[in-house]
Amino acid sequence: MRGLEILNYVFDYEMRQSINDFSQAISSMTTDIFIVMSRKAACFISFLKRNGHISFDGKFVTDRILDFDTVWLDGKNVIIIDDVIVSGTTLFSVIKKLNKANVQSIKVFVLGANEKFFNSSILEYTDSNNEIQNYLQAPYLLLSDAACMRTCSNIVSTFMLDILPYDVDFPKYEFISIPQHLLNQLLACSDWYSYDVSSDLQAKNDIKNVTMLPSERICKKLDREIGLPVSRLGFYKIRLFARQNSKNTKYEVNAVPYFLFNAIAEEDVSSIFDCWFPQLSNKIKSIIAKIRVMQYVIAGKLFKIWENTLDTIMSRRTSLNLNISELFLVFPEEICIEIIDAIDSKLQYNQFMSTIKCANDIEFKADVFVSKIVTRESQTDNIAVLQTRLIEPFTNLFFSKEKESRQIVSKYEKKLLRCHSTNRLLIV
Repeated sequence: MRGLEILNYVFDYEMRQSINDFSQAISSMTTDIFIVMSRKAACFISFLKRNGHISFDGKFVTDRILDFDTVWLDGKNVIIIDDVIVSGTTLFSVIKKLNKANVQSIKVFVLGANEKFFNSSILEYTDSNNEIQNYLQAPYLLLSDAACMRTCSNIVSTFMLDILPYDVDFPKYEFISIPQHLLNQLLACSDWYSYDVSSDLQAKNDIKNVTMLPSERICKKLDREIGLPVSRLGFYKIRLFARQNSKNTKYEVNAVPYFLFNAIAEEDVSSIFDCWFPQLSNKIKSIIAKIRVMQYVIAGKLFKIWENTLDTIMSRRTSLNLNISELFLVFPEEICIEIIDAIDSKLQYNQFMSTIKCANDIEFKADVFVSKIVTRESQTDNIAVLQTRLIEPFTNLFFSKEKESRQIVSKYEKKLLRCHSTNRLLIV
């Protein structure tokens, strides 16, 4: 199953028609900047774009880029794209950033909106003629809460079937063809602990989704390469997506490396960043932006080490290609060049950094964690533990902010979002 065949498989006729209308409406627009919301919408729009279902007459980026300097947006016309609006708080916060950047105009296009929690007044504004307008453009579907959840789930299914990660923040390397026996060797390699985390949908369609965790030896190698004890500062893995080619003789494989910091003090973030990227220290002020850059680079370094393992098994240089277009969706162009250089070169290192600790004294050692879960007898239970750890930040976010914001926005509408005391509820 490839490309738009996946849409026919995942969505019913009515939703496919709505996706067509949504895509055509956006493709007919000309603007300076298209900003697509991360993560799910960005992945879905990239899928549609890659398969020729949608096009953009203007620069195409994600909202992640708003974490960086926004001076370049001054006077620009902007179209924001999302898949499904739930409460509208995320869009509200993005529009607020764009207005602060002094953009000329803003329009919002979405596939659907949750009729239970979304009130369109949250996206109203007063124009230069003192008339009430709305950023949100027709057409879009009004969905029940259940239909909203189902649509979001089906959108994620398109990534699962297209062997793509549900993420925009980390390097994507694609594609390479590997004979099945060599893929099996890679997954059995002693330097990496492999776990099949394929969903039932993926397994049914002969797609492999594998998490590979580094051994102690690899952890130490990465520490030396980075010049930091990253095995104490965060969690990292390689995610592989593989499916058999049309002749069923080889697997098409792409890979995404991840690195996620545990809680880390802001001063340590700035110290590491300024050491690695002295030329960017005056250009990037946001701690969130610095963390995004650092996590991307560390993930890229991890991939280079993993790629050496692949080269050994393949008995040749493989050189999976970094998806540069995806990189430019998340970071400004001038920073993309610095990121690529940092991944491919030795990072500067100051000795004092070896003493850096997590802000809450968490010392998570990947090798210690792995050693507890390598026994086959307990593999199923421990995969659940691993998956729980990976989704924990998102479940915490839902229960601490998103759930409450949905209820409050639905009840009090836009006027509440202007109150300083409720700004903590905005999902940014």
